[in-house]
Amino acid sequence: MNNIKLREIFLYPAMLVCLLIFSACPSDEDDFPPISDVGYITGKVTTLDGQPLTMVSVSLAEMTVLSDVDGYYILDDIPVGENQVISFKMDGFVTNYKRVDVLKDAYALAHAALSPVGIEAQLNVDQETNIDFSGAKVKIPANTIVDGNGSVVTGSFNIKATYFNPTDDNYIDVFPGDFMGESTTGDVGLLESYGFINVELSKDGEALNLAEGSISEISIPVPAELQSIAPTTIPLFFFDEENGIWKEEGSADLINGSYTGTVSHFSNWNADFIYEDQTCTIKGRVVDQNGNPIDFARVVANGVDFSGSNVAFSGSDGRFSIKIKSDSRVVVFAELAIPGVGILIG
Repeated sequence: MNNIKLREIFLYPAMLVCLLIFSACPSDEDDFPPISDVGYITGKVTTLDGQPLTMVSVSLAEMTVLSDVDGYYILDDIPVGENQVISFKMDGFVTNYKRVDVLKDAYALAHAALSPVGIEAQLNVDQETNIDFSGAKVKIPANTIVDGNGSVVTGSFNIKATYFNPTDDNYIDVFPGDFMGESTTGDVGLLESYGFINVELSKDGEALNLAEGSISEISIPVPAELQSIAPTTIPLFFFDEENGIWKEEGSADLINGSYTGTVSHFSNWNADFIYEDQTCTIKGRVVDQNGNPIDFARVVANGVDFSGSNVAFSGSDGRFSIKIKSDSRVVVFAELAIPGVGILIG
C-alpha cells in the first residue's frame, strides 16, 4: 500500500455555501448542544442537476423530517452509533439511502441526490415482461411475481425501472450507501461501480417481488468510455436497505456492451467489484484560515477517472487518513457543519 501526503486542507468561513440556518436567533445555549449520548445529522437533498429539493421525507428509524426550500434538513437528538441508515423519499423519484456515523454532540453530514423514475408501466402477470429503459433491460418470466406473504399475484402489476450511469457528474450523491460492499465471503471493502439499476414491483401500493426459486435476467449498459477497461465478468451486488451496504450475489458477463446476469429478487442491482487490494492512502490535515486544526471535519475523496468514493474524519489535531484506489485520480475536499452558521467546504 502506498501513502500519499497532502499538505493541508483549509476551511474558510468565506467559503460558506447555501447558508444553513439552525436557529433564526441562536442563543448561547443553542450554540452548544447539551451533553448527552446523542448527535445530529444534517445535509442537502438535490436533483440530478444540483437544484434543491424541498419536501423530501428524510427518515432514520422512527424519526422523519422534511427538507426545506433550500433542500436542507436536520435530524436532531439521534442516538450515537455507527453505520446509521437514512432514507430520502419523494413521490416520482427513486428512493435513496445514505449511511453515516453519529458521534456524541457532533453534526454528521449526509447529502443525497434523487433521480426521477426512469420508466413506469402496468403489465400483466401471466405474460413474460421485457422492458428496456435507457439501454438497460429486465426480463421477468410469466407468473413468477408474489406479494409480501409469498402468495402468487394475479392480473396486472406496476413496474418502475431506472438506470444510473456511472459517468454522470452526480453519480456519487445519487449512489445508495457509501460505496462499501460485502463479498460472498463476508469481506467488506470499497467498491468501483460500472452502473446500477433500480427495479420496483407493486400492486395497489403493496411491494411485490419474485417468487422463491424464480430468476429474472437483467442487463446494465456500460458507457462507451468504460468499454475498454470493463472486466469481461463482474460481480453483481444488491443494496441491503436495512443495513445500508451493497452485498454480492451472482455475477454478470459483458455481452454486446452490457453486463448481463440473473437475479432472484428486485431492489438496486449494481455491476461493480471490491478493490480493497488495490488501494493507497492519502494523509493530510484540515485547518482553518489561521492554521488551527479542525476536529471532526468530513473529508471526502471522490474518484475522477473511476466511479467510487470514500469518507474519513479529521482528528483533534486536524489530521486524517483516507484510502483510495491506487493509480487513480481523485478530488479531495473537507466540509464541516457549524450550528448557527452553516456548512463550510474547503
